Amino acid sequence: MSDVAGKSGLDLAIGAGASTVAAPAVAGQRNIRLQYLRAAAALAVVLYHGAHYLDDLRGDGRFLPIFSGFFGGYGVAVFFALSGYLMAELIVRDTPGRFLMSRLARIYPPMLLLTGLFALAFILAGQPRGLNALSLSLVPAGPRGYFLAVEWTLLYEMSYYVMLACLGFLGLARYATPFVFGWLGLVVFAWVWGPGRADIVLPVLSELPLSMINLPFLLGFLCAGAHRRGWLPPGLRIAAGLAALPMAVLPYDYLRLFAGLSASLLVAAAIRSPSQPALHWPGRLGARFGDASYVLYLCHVPVFLLAEMALPERMPSALVWVAMVGSALGLALLLGPADLRLHRWLKRAIDRAPARRVRASALGFIAAFLTIGIYAEWEVRTDRAEEAQARRLLARGGAAPAL
Repeated sequence: MSDVAGKSGLDLAIGAGASTVAAPAVAGQRNIRLQYLRAAAALAVVLYHGAHYLDDLRGDGRFLPIFSGFFGGYGVAVFFALSGYLMAELIVRDTPGRFLMSRLARIYPPMLLLTGLFALAFILAGQPRGLNALSLSLVPAGPRGYFLAVEWTLLYEMSYYVMLACLGFLGLARYATPFVFGWLGLVVFAWVWGPGRADIVLPVLSELPLSMINLPFLLGFLCAGAHRRGWLPPGLRIAAGLAALPMAVLPYDYLRLFAGLSASLLVAAAIRSPSQPALHWPGRLGARFGDASYVLYLCHVPVFLLAEMALPERMPSALVWVAMVGSALGLALLLGPADLRLHRWLKRAIDRAPARRVRASALGFIAAFLTIGIYAEWEVRTDRAEEAQARRLLARGGAAPAL
């Protein structure tokens, strides 16, 4: 099993959060620019992951200076900004129960189906990998191993959905914008004063709201309201480029800040512009990759691992990289239409279901999500306290002979 908990913050930053952005456009409006952003964000993550795994598996880091951590971090930020914009539209359109159940139908079925598919593939390849039920729950539960190696962003996505659904159930959906502004202030405060500077990619429930990783989601959410009021100014693409420049010179702990700002401005520029059809083949291909972005996000790391195992050891590593990336892109294009059909079928089933049943199911999920999260936090914090105590005892024992 891939031990995500054992990777460094930079390694974990390469996972992409494409969870919600493959959903159909709101109210029947298809903004093709958002599709292109989805495709570009997914490709950025795949290119970085490809460079990372080529170095990890074959000891060749030639592509890492080109497809650096900037690609992974920026791709995550774009996906979160897109998700924030989409959720701001959906939370006012749907009832809390249908909102949450539609999000669950978007996230879990493709993830579980691909997990089962690749678990079987690894068994057939003679390299079985273990599964962890807590990891599959997508509840923030601290350091865990993840089968697909990239699910950490879904911890954030699921938490966003639960928080927004809770606002709706409490009759506070109209106050979602003030809530997001308050949350944004908390993130900035935590970042300035220290706790939010930690790159918390595998948080417990109480740590998640403090992370700067949330910035693009929050700004994307606010972009929706600004767009409805006509407050988005021209020149946002230029501003997005300027906001990205500091990432080339500042330390890594500034990456989340400026990636979030730049990605949010890029999404704002896309939603400010009118939709245009993809008439030529590059545009149609970009739209198809946009539709397949969630599948690509879920499948690319297992595809890399399986492709590398199947390729000859003497094969030039550059060709191995091309084969890994090409295989992931090809599989995503193949499975993308099926993923969208599955989502639309589930969405229709949820829309037809009795409101009382949908509401009960959503409230049951929230209760289970919070119960698991609270228990996992108690477990993680207990382990941390015991580890800290052991270190103190070791430090005292090491110092005693010198006295």
